[in-house]
Amino acid sequence: MNILYLGKYKRRFKDITSLILKEDKSVVDLCFGDTFIANYCFKNNIEWTGYDISEYFVKRAKKLNFNAFQLDVLEIEASLRFDVCIIIGSLYHFEKNIDFIFEKMCTISSKIIISEPIKNLTNGNAIFRYFAKKMTKSGKGEESYRYRKETLISELEKQKQKFHFSYKIVKENRDLLILITND
Repeated sequence: MNILYLGKYKRRFKDITSLILKEDKSVVDLCFGDTFIANYCFKNNIEWTGYDISEYFVKRAKKLNFNAFQLDVLEIEASLRFDVCIIIGSLYHFEKNIDFIFEKMCTISSKIIISEPIKNLTNGNAIFRYFAKKMTKSGKGEESYRYRKETLISELEKQKQKFHFSYKIVKENRDLLILITND
């Protein structure tokens, strides 16, 4: 991943954690993968809960004593509540369930942080698309869909109408960093 981010993979997480405020006491990290956010929360006395479909990521997080669960995030209980909901580099996995994932995120938290790649190898030539598709599996097979800036903003606008939230684009580079507030 560090290669894809030109050596700035960890910097991506600093941008995200800068949006977690002192008054935020609980974070849910959807499709968490690694534990950068969990480590940040631990160091700042914030309750972290992570959900991922990958047995490997969950086992690794549990080995580090983090509150991690192996679960398709579409199955998370709607009765759960968190101060912050984070999804990093995984929104594209839910292209076919995008309305449902937005509904779920807006239900479990009033503050949502999305960091989604908008400059992707799958937007390149056929060889890059082939290998990117082969390397990206969320547990449900190969995936080739990715957002571009225009398609992600279009999706945000559509979801904004349905779920009555406001959003702000915080930063744009390889990823689009978005802060959604649903008051």
